[in-house]
Amino acid sequence: MKRKNIQKNKGILIIYVLVFGAVAICIITALAGWTAISLKNGRETFNREQSFQTAEAGIDYYRWHLAHAPVDYQDGTGVVGPYIHPMKDKNGNNYWTIFS
Repeated sequence: MKRKNIQKNKGILIIYVLVFGAVAICIITALAGWTAISLKNGRETFNREQSFQTAEAGIDYYRWHLAHAPVDYQDGTGVVGPYIHPMKDKNGNNYWTIFS
């Protein structure tokens, strides 16, 4: 009689493995998607902040330049622009060039 009961529930393990495997795949896929979106948002935020800081640095530079040389509208070069100024990071490496 016991043998009959074992034969009746023989394929249930495969169903459990398939169901839990599908759930695990869904969770892993969702976590991978969330991670990718978080990384993309972080990069976009960094680039937006860097652009804002660069623009603000250019404005501050020209405000300072005009405060110290109020009649010099040619960036101290004596020629008509555009004027190229390399931007440096905290280590002194060029990372951006401002054309003004």
